Amino acid sequence: MMNPQIYISADETTFHLTNGEFSYILHCLPDGHLMHLWSGKAVRPEADYTCFHEVFPRPMTSCPDADSWYSREHTAQECGTFGSSDFRTPAIEITHPDGSTLSDFQLTSWNILDGKPALPGLPAVYCEDSSEAKTLECILTDQKNSLEMVLSYTIFRDHNVIARNTRLINHGDAPVYADTVQSLCLDLPDSDYVWMQFSGAWGRERHLRNRTLEQGIQSVESTQPAGTFQSQPQSGGDPSKRAYG
Repeated sequence: MMNPQIYISADETTFHLTNGEFSYILHCLPDGHLMHLWSGKAVRPEADYTCFHEVFPRPMTSCPDADSWYSREHTAQECGTFGSSDFRTPAIEITHPDGSTLSDFQLTSWNILDGKPALPGLPAVYCEDSSEAKTLECILTDQKNSLEMVLSYTIFRDHNVIARNTRLINHGDAPVYADTVQSLCLDLPDSDYVWMQFSGAWGRERHLRNRTLEQGIQSVESTQPAGTFQSQPQSGGDPSKRAYG
């Protein structure tokens, strides 16, 4: 593998994280929203991958711009919020002082850091040397509600993974209530996935369970204070295992 790199397009709208074997690409749309273009096998950093953003007429679709077929509901978003033509389960939902739950986060700046910053007060993956990873921080702002959201993406030299976290900063005078703040949102383009999870009991922990990922909400959770032999609150998807009826 090569040292981790973060490539940025000339117009500063496309960000490509890669270590030579794995690539993760995100793109800033004209309205300031971040969308997901690619995650998987490494691709050439100099190519244009905005063709993965499909914009074409769809029946019964809400479009924020009357002169465009662009709809956030059919866009692979990096951190989707409710409203503004996106009616999927939001990755972040905030109750504002006026009772509204609508937020509109737009990219305003970004930073590239060597290594992986620590998460104060929280356990997290770390690097012993800053050359082991690079981190992209995307700063998005909700101007109306004086909120700032920082989406952090870390690409590692020796592992084909992306470490992500989300930080929310209130610059307003009144408190807000974070009803939902997910560490990540990942919209995938395909539909034939197998959901993998570990279940079990004492003495026979972590039995692998596979099931077809279907429409609707599927989840893995535990009401105990930590992962136990009965349930591991983690899951994975395997796109190589196709399901056929």
